[in-house]
Amino acid sequence: MSKKETEISTTQPLQIFTEHNSEVRCLYVENDFLYSGGFGNQIMKHKMTSDSLEKIWEAKTTSYVFSLTIHLGDLYSTGSDIRCFKTSTGNLNWSYKTESTSYLYTGIGYKSWLLIGEFNTFSIWGLKIYNDRLYSSDEHGDIKEWDLNTLQTLRVFSANDMGIWAMEIIDSVIYSCGKNGSIQKWDLETGKKKDRFEEVQKAIISSYSDQDLLFTAGYSGVVFCFDIKTEKCIAKFQTDKDNWCVIVLKNRLIAGTVSHKLYMFDLSNLVPWTCLSQDFQNLFTRQELCDCTISTLGGSFGIHKYFDDSTKDFTIFVQGKPIKVHKFILLARTDLYRGMFLSVTEDKSNQVNDYSGNSFETVHALIEFLYFAELKKG
Repeated sequence: MSKKETEISTTQPLQIFTEHNSEVRCLYVENDFLYSGGFGNQIMKHKMTSDSLEKIWEAKTTSYVFSLTIHLGDLYSTGSDIRCFKTSTGNLNWSYKTESTSYLYTGIGYKSWLLIGEFNTFSIWGLKIYNDRLYSSDEHGDIKEWDLNTLQTLRVFSANDMGIWAMEIIDSVIYSCGKNGSIQKWDLETGKKKDRFEEVQKAIISSYSDQDLLFTAGYSGVVFCFDIKTEKCIAKFQTDKDNWCVIVLKNRLIAGTVSHKLYMFDLSNLVPWTCLSQDFQNLFTRQELCDCTISTLGGSFGIHKYFDDSTKDFTIFVQGKPIKVHKFILLARTDLYRGMFLSVTEDKSNQVNDYSGNSFETVHALIEFLYFAELKKG
């Protein structure tokens, strides 16, 4: 069973925020709050309210802000120095200037430590902690695995022939995002290289993962969204300039650009794999799922016109909203609804409420898949 290839449309922003005075270089999310910093020597804290960002406070720094992280209740920024702020007020707790003349490019908290990646000969671009191991990506295209107790290198993944500016670790798989626009997978259990994603952009500067979605941002002025299960690009989000950073907050994608702006996009129309319940996910892998769909029948016999709303004989209510279906088509495609149909048949009813816990959009996407063997995302 194959899905139709469809052209991916570009999503336009819900809102654009212009409070920064220079390039937005980094974003960090905790609870309902967004922290942003960049080359304007400023850090801002916003609260997500409906489809807007309400600024809570703004703090000044003495240098560029390359990274933000919250650890043990405080906000830390890295640049030419390390600064610690109170998250509630933005007041400075302390600052520390290292002896290095290089920028401190990235930082991450671990236990009582703050781990810093320096922009020097090795140019550490990214740091991640996974299962009590530290992973660093660098300008040479390597990802290194470190023992956090001894600070010794355990393994080196030669992930890219160019630098790796961003990486994500999901379910024991490293996704290395290259300076050349490639996304390479590594299995942490075996240490072996896996598949490479399709290349759709010039260079990847930053990345962010949310459930089974991988977002990448870079020089193209477009943020790309990949479905990790299919390794395909499923959505694009348009900004006006190159994107330095990207993050997700409450079903909203936030991108920071070199044009001093924050772009907000709606993600509610995306249907990632993990939005489907386990029963729904099983439909995509079951061998017994019938290959005879309306698309295949229509292509052979031209019978699409007989499957409009006027011939639908059953209604499924999801969150109070109706979805009209042909009972025999769903029965022919899957056993998922068989029990539901049989129970209401005894009551001589032609409607039922869906209690799967999935949203209306998710169930609607499933129904379309059962009809046309095509899962629409975005």
